[in-house]
Amino acid sequence: MMLAAPLLATLLPGAAAFAQSNSGTPAPAGTDEPVVVQPDNSLPDTVQTPAFAAFWQRFRAAVRANDRGQLQALTHLPFDFNGKSYGAPDFAALAKQLYDAKTRHCLLSETPLHDQDMYEVFCGETVYVFGTDPDLPDYAASNPDGSAWRLIEIGAND
Repeated sequence: MMLAAPLLATLLPGAAAFAQSNSGTPAPAGTDEPVVVQPDNSLPDTVQTPAFAAFWQRFRAAVRANDRGQLQALTHLPFDFNGKSYGAPDFAALAKQLYDAKTRHCLLSETPLHDQDMYEVFCGETVYVFGTDPDLPDYAASNPDGSAWRLIEIGAND
């Protein structure tokens, strides 16, 4: 139904209120203009940085393919998981738990939320935190290819 809302708002004058109620996106005040709805899995323009967007595309592709080698490459090691630090040998052992089918579905469908200099994805009781690799210089964070971004922590959603 979400896809129909923008089409209805375009085809039927006065349907912007309908589009708003079904898409969660407010209609422009006092107009019957179509409501623009962000496509699923995109980052809102207000928080998207080219560097994180490039990283997020690669990370989602690795999640979709269940490519544990690429997921490890996109994770800062050692990484924190529920308050404990894990290195490369641990990642392989934990990957099945970290990226089970339910978590992969969540990571592919949720929108990362911008929080200061990080992004977070909430999957039930777990939060996946993405930041720039602390081993790289600060200026690397703005590299538009996203090479400085990594999964840096997996913890409890408290």
